[in-house]
Amino acid sequence: MLCRLYIENIALIEKTEVCLKGGLTVLTGETGAGKSIVIDSIGAVLGERVSREIIRTGAKKASVSAVFEDISAATLTLLAQLETEPDEDGRLYLSREIFADGKNNCRINGRPVSVSELRSVGGLLINVHGQHDSQALLNEEKHIYYLDLFADNGELIEDFTRKYEQYLEVKNQLKKIKSDIGDREREKDMLSFQVDELRRAELKEGEYDSALSRRNFLQNAEKLAVLLNSARQALGGGEYSDGAVSLVSSATGFLHDVEKFYDGAASLSQKASEALYMLEDIEAELADLCDRTDFEPAELEQLEQRLSQITSVTRKYGGSEQKALEYLENALARLEILEGGDQAAEELENLLSERLETVKDAARNLRASRRKAALDFEKRVADELEFLDMQGVSFKAVVEPAGLGSDGADSVRFMLSANRGEELRPLAKIASGGELSRIMLAIKNVLAGCDDIDTLIFDEVDAGISGKAAYKVGKKLHETARYRQIICVTHLAQIAAQADNHIYIEKNPEEDRTVTTLTELNFEGRKKELARIIGGGMISDSALGAAEDMLKNSK
Repeated sequence: MLCRLYIENIALIEKTEVCLKGGLTVLTGETGAGKSIVIDSIGAVLGERVSREIIRTGAKKASVSAVFEDISAATLTLLAQLETEPDEDGRLYLSREIFADGKNNCRINGRPVSVSELRSVGGLLINVHGQHDSQALLNEEKHIYYLDLFADNGELIEDFTRKYEQYLEVKNQLKKIKSDIGDREREKDMLSFQVDELRRAELKEGEYDSALSRRNFLQNAEKLAVLLNSARQALGGGEYSDGAVSLVSSATGFLHDVEKFYDGAASLSQKASEALYMLEDIEAELADLCDRTDFEPAELEQLEQRLSQITSVTRKYGGSEQKALEYLENALARLEILEGGDQAAEELENLLSERLETVKDAARNLRASRRKAALDFEKRVADELEFLDMQGVSFKAVVEPAGLGSDGADSVRFMLSANRGEELRPLAKIASGGELSRIMLAIKNVLAGCDDIDTLIFDEVDAGISGKAAYKVGKKLHETARYRQIICVTHLAQIAAQADNHIYIEKNPEEDRTVTTLTELNFEGRKKELARIIGGGMISDSALGAAEDMLKNSK
């Protein structure tokens, strides 16, 4: 239940706070006084869309705060998901600041939340019903929603929706496979060409670097041969000179002879022997390298061609042997999928048929529930309409088969016969504004027990009615307010007289600007306000007397 509302810098309201109670609370005041501003402010703190134009002229921001008590179980569950809860006194605080640059600052119990999170919580706390709700009755697409709410079809709708989405998933997959056979064939041709090209290349990781190294070696083979042979001749000697190996060998022999006469030469002899072994190893390796510098000119040409092929292929398929090989693997997998398209399509066709039967079963269950609920719904709405001074009116909720869609396979239309003996027709063709207001109120009353929302706001539900009908609407609102908080904006004394609480909204000039204020009325205040409404702005003794009688006889 909404127990306190604080508004600052919203349109004509500079700053005001109003305490609200249970039962039926009415808001009255002259046209343009600011009743709609209060409703818009409540909508803002519930997370509804608002324009920055709502900010009072000259102010940098507007703010609305609301305090709620006796929080419903559904709201507590959602709050737990948002990691918050009412305070220790069981109160819930909602607030919203709206800045001139379009930014919003929303909080629940002081915790920052997004506008959508604020809206999700607000939607479980208050339902606001304005004149546009009556017009919504003319939209037959909304009728199925009302009937499902009355029938408590939540689980059936959830079951149908899940199966319908599974059906659509398979349907879309099948459509994708069949969408463009030509494109699929072109893709297969392109992939087949690429696979053949990659397979012919016979790529191996690291092959390019290895071939590049061998090519560089062969390109410098002549220079290498000269240098290697020179080094080898320096070690092994030639026709006219001894090499280093021969000279070191002779030195080693001399040192062995020295050892016979001088023990101190042993270490020198050992070092000379080691040097000789090392030089001999170097000479052998040089001989091997010299042999390797001999090559056929065709080998270099083959290497150049191979490097060119690897470069060409890898440039097209990723830039490296690894990337190209990965592309080949993916292309083969894609080809397998494309080549198996016909089989996949057949399998999907069978699966689609199975899913369709499952969806039809769920839709039939929904239809059975709707048709059963429609009978009770019609009777209860008819009873409400009769109480609201619409005797002789026939109301019917027609459930007919329709094409499969997100709501099932039904169409629901509310039909009305305004007078006995007349045929039933769609609401849009026969209902007047006053009738629509009462039909909407009747439907809301019937649906009142179908949700867990404790506060209902009716913004000018009295549009187009007067006299006895207005009195009956007031009675119905007062009756509904026994079980939940009702806040109603009204222009009719017959409705205002039956309120448990009465708030008067007026607009007054204050220095160089206009200010809207909210005042809770006592008995005398209510009497004067009802007299003003009855007298069209003029408060006469007769109007005061009539107002007092209305207040005393309203309960």
